[in-house]
Amino acid sequence: MGSFRATLELGGKFGHGRVQVQMNWQTENMNVNVGKNFNMQIGEEASVNVEGNSSLMVNQNSTVSISKNNIISIGGDEKRETKGSLRVTSEKSVDIHSLGETNIESDKRMIIAAQDKMYIKSSDKVDIAKG
Repeated sequence: MGSFRATLELGGKFGHGRVQVQMNWQTENMNVNVGKNFNMQIGEEASVNVEGNSSLMVNQNSTVSISKNNIISIGGDEKRETKGSLRVTSEKSVDIHSLGETNIESDKRMIIAAQDKMYIKSSDKVDIAKG
């Protein structure tokens, strides 16, 4: 069961008004094909729930802009592959926390740099080995 509600604001020389439209649907299969441009704006809240598998494919550029907080919760494993360069920039601190083993590897040169001080700490010991 799905639902859709929209409000249309009318104005101009024919007067002013507001029209509200609400649609409810229940379907087993739904396909939406848009030939050229598609724009969806939601005024307050939106939710998408997928019971099975889902995929999103963008053939050109994609931008995600979030004005406040973003939380991603994954119940299983996550794998990301980037064919080009990967750059992560944060205006504040970056924390990476792992309850398991953490590996950072590079097939080529790796540079770890700090503008100020750098600390490597361990509750047991630190080994730096050439291998």
